[in-house]
Amino acid sequence: MLLQYTVFLTGDSMMEKFPPLDTLTIDVLHTEQAAYYLSLSPQTLRVWACKKTGPLTPIKIGHLLYWRVSDIKNLFTPLN
Repeated sequence: MLLQYTVFLTGDSMMEKFPPLDTLTIDVLHTEQAAYYLSLSPQTLRVWACKKTGPLTPIKIGHLLYWRVSDIKNLFTPLN
């Protein structure tokens, strides 16, 4: 049986798990990480991926979804 749980972090531990988006040196994020930066629930991102309705398209590897950091950053970049 697979159990899901949420870890509530505060202060320094939150910064370790979710460093500022501008400081990331990786190319992709897991769904839970991407959801944090977008202030959405992970399930919202999963629905976007399943229905292909969201502003982001994930990379699917097996049954796992990964989200491009560059796509997430572009959502926060104003259009000129």
